[in-house]
Amino acid sequence: MKLFLLLSTFLVSALTANMPARFKKCNYKDNVCLKDSLQDALGKISKGVPELKVPSIDPLVVPELVVPAGSGIIKCVQHYKNLSLLGICSHKVANFTFDLEKGKLQLDATFEKISMEGIYQINGNVLVLPVEGNGLFSIRGEKGTTTLSMDFDTVSDKNEKHIKVKKISLILRPSHLTLQFDNLFNGNKMLGDNINKVLNDNWKDIFNELGPSYFEAFAQIIKNSSQIFFDAVPVSELFLDRS
Repeated sequence: MKLFLLLSTFLVSALTANMPARFKKCNYKDNVCLKDSLQDALGKISKGVPELKVPSIDPLVVPELVVPAGSGIIKCVQHYKNLSLLGICSHKVANFTFDLEKGKLQLDATFEKISMEGIYQINGNVLVLPVEGNGLFSIRGEKGTTTLSMDFDTVSDKNEKHIKVKKISLILRPSHLTLQFDNLFNGNKMLGDNINKVLNDNWKDIFNELGPSYFEAFAQIIKNSSQIFFDAVPVSELFLDRS
């Protein structure tokens, strides 16, 4: 979950005509250049780009997220606040393709470690066990891949072409997850330890059940943020060849 605003930050901040000189620009059909430029930009935008008023994206802070109850292992609504997503800029770009004519973009990357932490509130059931609590939590992923894809149209507006995002999809595939929820059952250590053990013993099933809800929520954040940028910056200012 972890490349949340990477797409919008890179394409609009690292590739715009007014970008700082330290960012590399490319022709819009040069996917090799775009891939290399994206990897280079990752190390430069982690703490933001003050001259472009781009905030830090590593960590990326999400004020609030609600994940509905599942129908399998996790039957509880989850409320999260002040989520911090760490490890976005440590991704290694494996593949990046952009097709302006077809309206397609895909980013494939690998990561060693990523994490999400913040404040949680849950009430419901895990397997057949009742669970309730609120406090600090962390979810840590190890050695995996991330795929982000975007479908878009190119439309004309006042003699300029702009990208209009139709859909963004995000998929994360960790090789392992470690989950920790503090203060379960009002701090009852024995019950809390037991539930955390159940969560970690069944992390694959939990991930398969709840992952799509997380991905959809974060994809919507990316879509909304990206569109704000694309509305402001025409296609003619995104690339060297100003298509």
